[in-house]
Amino acid sequence: MDELEELLNKVCDTYYDFVVGVKQYCKRSPKRLEKVLQYLKENPNANSSIITEFIFEQPDYADDIVAPIIKSKNVNWLIMGAIHSKNDLNHWRRYLSKFISEEGCRLLPNELKELISSGYLTEEQTEVLRNAVTKGTEEYRIVSRLRSKAQTPMVDYLREKYSKTE
Repeated sequence: MDELEELLNKVCDTYYDFVVGVKQYCKRSPKRLEKVLQYLKENPNANSSIITEFIFEQPDYADDIVAPIIKSKNVNWLIMGAIHSKNDLNHWRRYLSKFISEEGCRLLPNELKELISSGYLTEEQTEVLRNAVTKGTEEYRIVSRLRSKAQTPMVDYLREKYSKTE
């Protein structure tokens, strides 16, 4: 598990909840751990979104997350995210950003209905979700830009300037 944590902390856009979530997934089975470690070693430039997508494409991903009544992996993953981010709407937006980008929403209408009617989302999370999937809203703008690379011209300038003086 130490090797996994070390590799996850090297991911270019890593964050605490990403590391915790991947570790939690891998704790359930040695085969999961082996598969994720192999993927991380073979794809050292993968970002957190790509790694997360790899994990929830695994056939056993949703086996131990929520009730088996819910069929969609996307819905299962977002319900797990809703539970995990219950008191933190910014964290909830990060989960949503895996499915909502400037190109549009990857959730199907039936998945949205299933998610909203699941009973796992708070009223606030439901409101954020409804607005985040509606193009043109402020919430959509916020969520869709979470996956965009930050524009840091001043940081880049200073990094270049001070790296030359060393």
